[in-house]
Amino acid sequence: KYICFKSNSRKDNIEFPSLKIDNTKIDRIGEGCKEEYFKFVGIRIDEKMSWKYHLEYVAKKASSAAFALAKTKNLLPSNVKLLIYNALFRSYIEYGLIVWGHASNYLKKKIFISQKKALRYIDNAKRLAHSEPLFKKYSILKFKDLLEFNQAAFMYRYTYKLLPKSFDDFFVKLLHFERSLNYKTETCKNRYLKNYTSVTLPLSWNHIAIVSLLSILLKMHIPKKMQIFQILQNQT
Repeated sequence: KYICFKSNSRKDNIEFPSLKIDNTKIDRIGEGCKEEYFKFVGIRIDEKMSWKYHLEYVAKKASSAAFALAKTKNLLPSNVKLLIYNALFRSYIEYGLIVWGHASNYLKKKIFISQKKALRYIDNAKRLAHSEPLFKKYSILKFKDLLEFNQAAFMYRYTYKLLPKSFDDFFVKLLHFERSLNYKTETCKNRYLKNYTSVTLPLSWNHIAIVSLLSILLKMHIPKKMQIFQILQNQT
C-alpha cells in the first residue's frame, strides 16, 4: 500500500498511477479509497496530514472515558476516579499530542468538552458547574495547556540533548544561543503548513524563553533591563 501526501488546499483532481510489484497491485490509501488513512505507531495519518481521523478516534475515546466516569460518579471516591481519568482519558489525549495538537478541527473542542465533563464526574459536581475551579483543585491541565506542556518538555529535552541522536540538528539555533536558547522559526505563507511541528515547536519554545526572561527583568533595575532589551533586539 502507498499514500501520496498533498496540500489540504489543493482541490485539483490528481490521476494516480496504477502501481504493481511482481504483478501484484499496490493499493492507494486516501480519499475515496478502501482505506482513507494508515496507522503509524498508533497515530492515524491521512494524505492531507489533517489528523481528522486521529482526532475522531481520540474524541471517541475521550467520550467513552467520560461515560465510564459518569457510571462511577456516586460509587467511587475522587482519588480512584482520578486514576481512571489518567488511564482512560489522559493517556489517549496526550499520546502524540505535539504532532496532532495544532490541527484546526472542531473535534478538539469536543475533546475539551469531554474533559470538563470528566472533571465534574470526578468531583460529583453538577452538570453545569464551572470547570475552572475543578482543574485547579485536582491539578489537571486543560487540553490546550497539556499541549503547551508537552511541547515545552520535548524542546527542553531537545535543547539539552536528552533525545535520541536522530533528532540532532532538527532545529537551527539563533545567534547568541547560549544566552537566549532560541531557535530559528520558519516563515510559512501557507496557513496549512503552520500547524507542522517544525514550526510549532520552536515557536512555543521561543515564547517560553521570552516570558521567562521578562519575569526576571521585572525583578531587576531599570539600566540592566535596558541592556537585556537591546540584546533581544539585536537577536531579532
